Amino acid sequence: MYSTMFLSPIPCPPTTIDIGDAAVENLVFLAWKLQDNYLLLALLGTCDLEAEIVITFATSSGDVMSRLTKSYANRSHTRITSLKERLSSITKGDFNVCDYLRSICSIAYELVLIGHFVDDLDLVIGVLYGLDPVYCKFCASIRTLDTLLMFDKLVDYEIFLQQEEQQQSSFPVTANHIFVHLFLMVATNIHVIF
Repeated sequence: MYSTMFLSPIPCPPTTIDIGDAAVENLVFLAWKLQDNYLLLALLGTCDLEAEIVITFATSSGDVMSRLTKSYANRSHTRITSLKERLSSITKGDFNVCDYLRSICSIAYELVLIGHFVDDLDLVIGVLYGLDPVYCKFCASIRTLDTLLMFDKLVDYEIFLQQEEQQQSSFPVTANHIFVHLFLMVATNIHVIF
């Protein structure tokens, strides 16, 4: 019937205890069963419809977790494999560098969410292999560094370069520029008609 709780390795206490010649209901079991039912309801309330179907006939929170683990273990392995394949095969292509790095970040975050952490070195290597041949000097300089380049630093540097490029390409129109030309025209006795 009951085995263990999902959050606790505490086994289910006996339903009755012997006091003298009589078997009495175990109050520890009733408290354990109540807590386990609360956990069971909480798990049912947080699952989607597909998971609810898997755990419909579960009798304890421990049973819920074992059913979910059995049902989704193969899927999570397939998902990890799929995400790792995407991470290793992604290329810059037509993306700008910032969007390329952002797509790599999103794949890495998905892997982290399902419990599979990605090393910074793997991310940097993935970025370098996915770049076009135009970036071969950049890749060579990164590969020859004495210390490991962290992926976050690579992203931060690209964002910095992108912001700097935007600032240089968009010069604001100012009134000072016009006044300088007007002053030069007046100073050289060129008549300006307004």
